[in-house]
Amino acid sequence: MYEEIQRLYEKSLEGDEKSTEQLLLKLKPLIIHSIRRYYNDINSYDDLIQEGYVVILEGIKNFDPSKGVNFLGYMKV
Repeated sequence: MYEEIQRLYEKSLEGDEKSTEQLLLKLKPLIIHSIRRYYNDINSYDDLIQEGYVVILEGIKNFDPSKGVNFLGYMKV
């Protein structure tokens, strides 16, 4: 799974929109888990999921692989 997410990240960084979309879908369970962990209002889930997508898109731009962490590990922090 790490390899697939890393591959999608690399293609997304090159501008492949389909890979970016697939990466967002693969990381959606991580977003939902974080929402459930820190926020209990079900009515706001859609907005919070969208905010999670924005965080991932920013993470694609800001991730520095020279730090020795894979992309999924970076997103979990």
